[in-house]
Amino acid sequence: MIDKDLKIDILPEEGRKELMDFYEFLLKKYGISVSKKKKNLSKFTGVLKKLSIKPEEYQRKTREEWD
Repeated sequence: MIDKDLKIDILPEEGRKELMDFYEFLLKKYGISVSKKKKNLSKFTGVLKKLSIKPEEYQRKTREEWD
């Protein structure tokens, strides 16, 4: 049985780093994503201002393609 109350804080800092590296390795190995990091969306700032048509018109045209 796995102890869900691991006392990670008793490890030295280097040990905690190693444990986190191994944990991330296992997550990637099994294709599990638990990232709760907020993504930086600043690269999209102003994108809508660059549209040649209004967003509503773009949406209407896109929906027409589905029909």
